[in-house]
Amino acid sequence: MTTVLETRYFFEVILDTRQEVEEYLSVHPEKESCRLIELAFDKYPLVVLEIDRGNFKYFENINSFRNYLKETDIQDIPKAKAVLIYSKSDDSTDEDCIKEIITPALTIYIIKGPYKSYYVNEDGIGSLEHHHLEYCDVYELIATGHLKRFGI
Repeated sequence: MTTVLETRYFFEVILDTRQEVEEYLSVHPEKESCRLIELAFDKYPLVVLEIDRGNFKYFENINSFRNYLKETDIQDIPKAKAVLIYSKSDDSTDEDCIKEIITPALTIYIIKGPYKSYYVNEDGIGSLEHHHLEYCDVYELIATGHLKRFGI
């Protein structure tokens, strides 16, 4: 059964058996702050949703993630501020090209196979395929089951 090792703010290991994860954990410098999560499914690819910072939910596939979003009040999703930098023309001023926007604090990771971070107790998940979702992405996924802009 697929097992995840989470540290305070990220997942560090996703392996096929609990025994593999426990071996990794046995030499972890901060094992007291780690937790093991056994998933009810054991096939790849799987979808990991990060809500805000360090709050992870695991889904068997994009459809189970979609079902979760359908049951969630979008207004209850934590919000994040993002800075949008763009250019209107070559002679635009800096003030014309920067806009702060509000986005849902959602990031999805597509895990295509067993994963072990190169870093112990540090954030290494940024190297995985991941996408920061905007509200239009959430609504598209709920409506169609796909995220066209990400090829999912």
